[in-house]
Amino acid sequence: MGAMFSHLYPPAPSLTETNLPPQTGKIFLITGGASGIGYELARILYYTGDTVYIAGRSERNALANIEKYKSSPHLHVLSNNAGVSLPPQGSVSKQNIELQLATNCLGPYLLTQLLLPILSATASTSALATTRVIWTSSQMVDLGAAKGGGCDPASPTTTAQSKNYTLSKVGNWFLASELAGQVHAQGILSTTQNPGNLKTNLLRHAPAMMRWLSAPLLHNPKMGAYTALWAGAAPDLSLDAGGGYVIPWGMMHPCPRADLIMALKSQEEGGTGRARDFAEWCEGQVGEFR
Repeated sequence: MGAMFSHLYPPAPSLTETNLPPQTGKIFLITGGASGIGYELARILYYTGDTVYIAGRSERNALANIEKYKSSPHLHVLSNNAGVSLPPQGSVSKQNIELQLATNCLGPYLLTQLLLPILSATASTSALATTRVIWTSSQMVDLGAAKGGGCDPASPTTTAQSKNYTLSKVGNWFLASELAGQVHAQGILSTTQNPGNLKTNLLRHAPAMMRWLSAPLLHNPKMGAYTALWAGAAPDLSLDAGGGYVIPWGMMHPCPRADLIMALKSQEEGGTGRARDFAEWCEGQVGEFR
């Protein structure tokens, strides 16, 4: 209960634009950087001397940015911030995949895999854990995830978009954890974060009653940017935080659900292996686009 209260009413952020160490020379890429959390995060980082790229829905622009990184090749922090919540029932991607899973999981997974060579090259000349990949989860991971992490992503529910959203947010944690194991030896830190309950466009598809009831609990998007800022730039985070879960406004989750921790572990480690299964499902969906 105490952890849930801290999600709703977190302590003051420990890292803001007022005490952020200089980030001169670092390159950040923020998806969904045109509004909400992504916009606020980009604005904070821009004024600390960084190079900040924002990525939106244009495939042409995204591919152009990837080519820029390849020619550098430097990319210090990839913030997988973009997402969608509660779209109209039956919404799917062009590949006929449930839209929330496609947008919140498959898109970030593919982008991250495409940029891994650049991230690895950056990490080879940078201090440990300063090259980072940040994924975006939600408080629904704690409040709404089915035991062990949810249903089969290949068969999302057709009756409750909230369940599909929760599955996608658990999926982000699964992907963060699996990537952490993949890139730990390279000195890259991969974590997920719940940015907080915020007044952003993420709720634009939510029922009017839900928006009205949740309004008193929502914070300014800038507060969510502080969560992402801490995950991406806090100097005291080490590789030991790999696969971890950051909560508002910048701290590691003190007591994540035990069943989800088991899902992060492979069967060889005594867990259920659901995170690995989910990452393999994602790879199966996007492999042809590499």
